[in-house]
Formats: sequence, structure tokens, C-alpha cells
Amino acid sequence: MGTLFLVTFGLLLVAVGFVLLVIHKSKAKLEELAEFGRKVQEKQPGSKRVLKPHLLFLIWKNEGQKRAIRDKLRDSVAPKIIELANPGNLTVYCDDPENDAPSQAMNIAPLAPPVTGMFVFGPVSRDDDEVENLKDNVCSLLKDEGFSRIEAYLVDQSVYTEYGEYAGPCVKGFWPKETAKTWPDGSRTPYPVALTMFPIQESRKTDKVAWEKDWFGIQGPMSEMIQPRIRYVRNVVRKRLTPTAPEYAGLVIESWPSNKHMSNPFLFFFAKNPWQLALHVTVMLRSVTNIMPFTKICQQTVGEYIIRQE
Repeated sequence: MGTLFLVTFGLLLVAVGFVLLVIHKSKAKLEELAEFGRKVQEKQPGSKRVLKPHLLFLIWKNEGQKRAIRDKLRDSVAPKIIELANPGNLTVYCDDPENDAPSQAMNIAPLAPPVTGMFVFGPVSRDDDEVENLKDNVCSLLKDEGFSRIEAYLVDQSVYTEYGEYAGPCVKGFWPKETAKTWPDGSRTPYPVALTMFPIQESRKTDKVAWEKDWFGIQGPMSEMIQPRIRYVRNVVRKRLTPTAPEYAGLVIESWPSNKHMSNPFLFFFAKNPWQLALHVTVMLRSVTNIMPFTKICQQTVGEYIIRQE
């Protein structure tokens, strides 16, 4: 009994020491990776793209098959939005009938359930009356199509990394240049895509400028250096346009080379061994929890249909 106790106690001490060491190292590693990511991004097309105002709609439907809903969003609703607003960019996202890969977030207590679909289009005017009028027209259109809940946001969209542009080190299992968009507009993106929706961290609400600076200047560059994302699009919420819209502060679209890159933690966090995996996971948690409440994140795998792209 005494020997077993000593062995167990010794292993516990080793485990606690390992955790404390990882936490200690993660702060400097976060700063190092963010700086590395910022330097890499300076040379990429994403560094020259400006934030552009877009309208974003989240859609829920109580009944219906995934394929039928996808077809309605892509083939019926999207052409009507083009006729209504003639946007330069229009992308449809839907609860993906082609891929049932699970999300990486645990969805512990999200502000709203996973969506049936999402539309993002723009650029749009920042004029309040024009935005409100366009929102009302699109909501009316979607209601006529039978969707049970529709929420709208004015967002500023930033395409950090476009297909074919990934310049980070996480290239195991794919060649970044080969991910450039060659498929026709309106067809399904041939890669798994994740939608993540999140509110602002409660403690950051008093200074949203600093919060956005941390998201864009630390979280984005750092994560690009330890995750094999082949596309990364950030949508910063500027205004909730419907009174019952969940209080999301950001909605992020991330595309991955394969389901394996999403499900294998050593690929997902660019880790060569358990130590590096623990360090990169801790770095990510340190950064993420600085800008969003981890328990309120809602993430899901979606199908992506780029209808128009400037």
C-alpha cells in the first residue's frame, strides 16, 4: 500500500508539474507565435484587404431535409438576393448534407442552437436607413420561403486568408497552392468548412477597440501559425439588426484541407509530440478565452457555396 501510494503521489506531482510548466511556457509562446504570424501576414494579400460592410443572416428551420433546405437556399433564395441587392460577394452556408464531421468546439452553452443556414453578402452601404430597408426586404423574402427564425447583423468582413494563400508552416498532408479556388461559382466548396459564432468576453465589453485589436493582432496571426486553415474569414458584428438576434460579437469561417485535419489533434494544432500538443492547445486557450467566453461558443460544420466573389 505504501509503495502504491508513493508511486501514485509521484505521478500526480509529475502531472501537476507538467501542467504548470505548460501554462508558464504558453504566455511567451503566444507572443512568439503572434509576432511570427504578423510578419508572415505582412507579405500576404490579406494584409492589403480592408474591412468591408456586409449583411449577415442566420436562419433556422424547424422541419425539412438537409438537401432540400440546401437546394432552396442556393437555388431559390440566392438568385432573389442577387436580384434584390446585386452584391459583389454572396456566399451561402448550410447545415452540410455532404459532410457530417463534428465540430471541434464542445458547444457547452451556446447563445443559440446551430443554424440551418447563413447568408453573407456585400459590400453594402453603412447608411442606417439603407441597411434597415435591405434587411427588411431580405427577411421578408426568407419568411416567404418558410424559414421559422431569421436574425440579421451588419458586419465588417475581413478575408485574412483566401483559398490558395495559406503561408504558415502547417502544411502536412496538403499543398497550399493546390487549394486555390478552381471550382465554379455556385458549386460546393470541396473542403470541410467550420462556422464559429461567439459573444465578446464579458470583461472586454468596456473597450471593444482593444478587444478587436487582440482578435486581429494576436488571435488571428497566432492561430494561422499552428492551424492548417486554407481559408480564414472574420466577420465583426457592428450592429444587431433584429431584436432577438443572439449577442454575437464575431462569426468566423474556417476551411480545412480535410476532415482528418479537423479530427486529428496533432494535425489540428500542428504538433509533432505530446509536449508540443499540450503547449499549442494551452496557447490557443489562453488567446481564445481572452476574447470570447469558451462555454458560449457555437461551432458547426457547414457546406459552403460561393455564389459571387469580387
